[in-house]
Amino acid sequence: MNNKPLALDEIALVVARHLKGDASATRYLQQHQVDLMVSEEGEESNAPQSSKQKKPVSPGVGSAKSRGDFAFPILTVNRRSQLKDKANPPEFSVRPFTEADDAPNENSIISKPAIEDWTALLSRLANGLRKTSAQGRVNVRELVEDTAKLKVVNPLPLLPKSTMPNHLLVYLDDSQATNGLHNDMLSLVPQLKRQFANCNIDIIILPEGASGNWYFLDQEEQQEGALALPAKTEPALIVTNIDRNTGYQWRFLISELQQNNSPICWLSLTSPSFINARHQDKQYRYQQNYLPGVVVSWGQQELPTDGSHLGIICALLTTTRVVTGAMLRELIQYFHLPSRSETAFWQEPDFTYYQGSDTGWRNQISNTKSQRYLDILHTMQPEKLEYCSGIIERHLAAISQSVLHEHRMHLSFLSPWQHPELNQSQQFFDSIGSTIQQQGALVRDVVEFLADTMHQYGDRVEMANANVRHLLALAGAYLAKHCQYTDIPPSLAEQVQQLLQDDNEPVEWVHFYQKGHEILPVAESELRDSETLPQVIKNSVLLGKVKHQMSSPILLKKNRENQKKPTQKAKPLALNQPIPLSQVTDFVLQSQFEALSVSKRSSKDFYWAKQLSVTSQGVMAQAQEFALFWRSDISESEVSSASDLKFLGNYSLAIHHEDGYQILIKESAPKWLSKTPPQLDQYGIFVELTCKDIPFQLRYIPSGSFLMGSPEHELQRVEDRELQHMVKITKGYWLGETAVTQKLWKVVMGYNSSEFQGKEELPVERISWVECVRFANNLGSLLGGINFNLPTEAQWEFACRAGTKTPFNVGDSLSVRQANFVGKGKLYGVNTVDVNYFEPNAWGLKQMHGNVWEWCLDDWEYYKGELQVDPVGVGNFHVKVFRGGSWFSSVDRCRSASRARDRADYQVGNIGLRISVSTLVDKNIG
Repeated sequence: MNNKPLALDEIALVVARHLKGDASATRYLQQHQVDLMVSEEGEESNAPQSSKQKKPVSPGVGSAKSRGDFAFPILTVNRRSQLKDKANPPEFSVRPFTEADDAPNENSIISKPAIEDWTALLSRLANGLRKTSAQGRVNVRELVEDTAKLKVVNPLPLLPKSTMPNHLLVYLDDSQATNGLHNDMLSLVPQLKRQFANCNIDIIILPEGASGNWYFLDQEEQQEGALALPAKTEPALIVTNIDRNTGYQWRFLISELQQNNSPICWLSLTSPSFINARHQDKQYRYQQNYLPGVVVSWGQQELPTDGSHLGIICALLTTTRVVTGAMLRELIQYFHLPSRSETAFWQEPDFTYYQGSDTGWRNQISNTKSQRYLDILHTMQPEKLEYCSGIIERHLAAISQSVLHEHRMHLSFLSPWQHPELNQSQQFFDSIGSTIQQQGALVRDVVEFLADTMHQYGDRVEMANANVRHLLALAGAYLAKHCQYTDIPPSLAEQVQQLLQDDNEPVEWVHFYQKGHEILPVAESELRDSETLPQVIKNSVLLGKVKHQMSSPILLKKNRENQKKPTQKAKPLALNQPIPLSQVTDFVLQSQFEALSVSKRSSKDFYWAKQLSVTSQGVMAQAQEFALFWRSDISESEVSSASDLKFLGNYSLAIHHEDGYQILIKESAPKWLSKTPPQLDQYGIFVELTCKDIPFQLRYIPSGSFLMGSPEHELQRVEDRELQHMVKITKGYWLGETAVTQKLWKVVMGYNSSEFQGKEELPVERISWVECVRFANNLGSLLGGINFNLPTEAQWEFACRAGTKTPFNVGDSLSVRQANFVGKGKLYGVNTVDVNYFEPNAWGLKQMHGNVWEWCLDDWEYYKGELQVDPVGVGNFHVKVFRGGSWFSSVDRCRSASRARDRADYQVGNIGLRISVSTLVDKNIG
């Protein structure tokens, strides 16, 4: 395997040469702000790495955030640990399960209640279907009124006559729009024929709604083409569930009926008030959604007064795997919900409806909806929960005892109310556990039932008692072994893995390789025997290996060590099947015996490193005076010494960090760095120092190049002070994570003259530049000669920007929720705030904008337009620079490029300092 370090600069240069050719490669990369490593003479180096010393040039590490084109994932192995022996699983002491235990209590499903009383519905339909015509008798009252008003009466007003039609054509919408109403619509037919005995009624069934095939009810022979129409002037009754799209969907039939002069009557679960409102909506009518004719409502229309809604029904019915139409309607009527809630329920993606049986099955529910339903159940009154559970149980008992007991158990997971017969349901599940425990086999129906139970419960099984969890794990192990079943919930995967362990089966190694953007698990025996696998893993990086038995799956788990409430969630993996890195973050690869803890980072996270190498030995990130090394295939007990890692370079000290990486200190590094070795967090590298029991942190800022000052288009810039120019910082340095606190200042200087006091974590202020230099010298002496000083102005701005080019390190604007300054909606009053109050920038530095100005080392001078290398302003010795803005500043003074100046002995309550350690700045300068 090729062990040559895979440096970022080499990758970038190869890509640039391929795109632009040798002559333009350097300029192309610099335009895209990508570091190159060049020889000391400043020429591009094609020589081997060992023949020339390399260093970074512009635009530098500071632009690491812009390298999206060249970013790639980096996997680091934190540890390989032995798994502890698991506790003995519970024993099932009840009698084994028999098929008789699952027999239904009734021979058929409970009949479905009617939507409403037929008499009232037929009366409304009669009024809607009556034909109105003029009668021969004169309307005397209207004639008298017109005569009194001296109107010419011609023709004479006649009294209207209302009659039932001779022929009625009924269209029954049997599509998804009327899910749950199939039997009700068929029951409507004999009621219509009985009520309108003298009317010839024909029924057309529309399985696909207004479009598609159709058939006459008494023929059941599918018809194609145009729908049959009633005779001229005879009415049509359309039974459907009206919504905002109904007019558009039925527009062709409506048009033909209007041309036929056929009155239209609609029968719908939707309230007429909805339709009437739409009649007044001009935009709705423009969209061809206007519904002509009469709308007759069917069922309950008013909204409930107690705040009940469809969410309650959905929440209750997520506790059962099967929902019958009768069960749903009874619950809807109990809560006095509108009848249209029934069809609305079956439109929910959480349930799948089967028209032939008028039942539905629960689907997988998203975490967001699960939490919403959980909240609903927790707020329901216990007496309502008990009554609703009784409704559900009555219908489930007619199906089987297993689904009834499953509902009780599930409801007990999700609500504070406990069913009075819950123990009986627990014993039912225990009896199934006894069957597996004693016989080691299951009948097919029980296998399918338990598989569905696992799928239904999902991660909610964590809420179940130990017996239920163990039962489902037993079932999962049985299914995985005998039925190649792999859809095991993550919450049970670890238990299933342990149950599949076979003491008689040999143990072998499973290797994990990183190949590009994937992880590939491979058994060692297959590496030996396969002719193709060695080629597949060629040029891959070995992450590590674990001992494993092939009878059980390798698990992929989220790494939850840092969470307060860790949970067991794992996904079974198949050998030789790649795992996309896009699906994981920090994770654990676990066998029955060992676990490999792995972190996923982006190459951009190593902005602080001069060189990043990925080899078969591990991942190496090198800075100027130290390096971090993640060794591949490291075990919990393996800790390398500096002599063991000689192949990595000249390092005098190797320290094993608990997070799995080795901290390597170079022989040329200052002594203080060996005593307080660097550490890594989400922002980068830091060290923690202590002075007289007061801790404070320094952040490592890498070398690099950047554009200092502000561009001409930046709003509110001060042109003569912020001329934009290139600056190159040749060596890394350390900078205080926060401004110096009053607590630290007082233990070093012996006094605190700050204007705002009362909290020790407030920044020190009302201090002069001269005092700050004295503080740095005193702090260095107390800590054994560390070269503390103020940062140069270039170092300050480079660190503040943290790779950004915008006016602020958080973007184009700054809010009072991100910094302490004088802004709109200011929350913090006119004073300083705790130095840790706001979120840090990308490099972990806090409050580089606002709170207090910070003295810099430089004398004040105006910028020059050319490239500056490690600049330190030298001008008027008595006038010094401070940066960052303060609680008393407007937002434009808080920009990254904003500069201010005053006398070196100037003291005011909004200027403090941030300490630095740098080999570029002489200790006694200034």
